[in-house]
Amino acid sequence: MAPFMLRARVVEVGRDRLAQVKKKLACLLITTDISENSKNEMLASFSCPVYQHFTSEEIEAMFGFHGTKVLGFHRSPLTQSVLPLLTPYLVGRNAK
Repeated sequence: MAPFMLRARVVEVGRDRLAQVKKKLACLLITTDISENSKNEMLASFSCPVYQHFTSEEIEAMFGFHGTKVLGFHRSPLTQSVLPLLTPYLVGRNAK
């Protein structure tokens, strides 16, 4: 699904860019190798669901973003089709 998401331009990277578009985001995906402080910062800064899965290397292999630990996904039908797969990895105040 990653190539389709890139082509549809529903993926955002970079903390500054994510802060700019945070009202348009459906969710965030953070890596398992992100620091605890950065994870808490993401949970505090964004009201959308935050999922923690994959490592930076796996993100690089799937999406081609080197050293990326946070991805944001715009609201779209394509994103909605991926969210059920991420449900077990929900973290933070929305986690069960």
